[in-house]
Amino acid sequence: MHWLPLTLLSAFCLATADTITKRYLSPYRADELVLVRFGVAGILLLPLVFLQPWPSPPLAFWGWMSALIPLEIISMWLYMKAIRESPLSLTLPYKGCRYLVIDFEHPCPKSTRLRDSY
Repeated sequence: MHWLPLTLLSAFCLATADTITKRYLSPYRADELVLVRFGVAGILLLPLVFLQPWPSPPLAFWGWMSALIPLEIISMWLYMKAIRESPLSLTLPYKGCRYLVIDFEHPCPKSTRLRDSY
């Protein structure tokens, strides 16, 4: 699978969402913006919960999730606050282009990399 087009599409969609957030939702508080961003994504992904079989992840997974979800909410809250209070030209490059950096740092999954031992 070619990851570069998906990376560019993801960066474009996030930049568009941030622009729409700045233009139409800037009168709202940052916590309301976080609720809207996570809520809309959750509603759109809700049908997938019923279409896929429910996995049984190990207990360590739930421990990591309980630690990382609050961090994700805090980082989204800080990002929404930055979008509201500063120009997009200062905030958007940090989040919109991080996927390009990730893509070029790790161009393929570890399972498809060539091994040294033959």
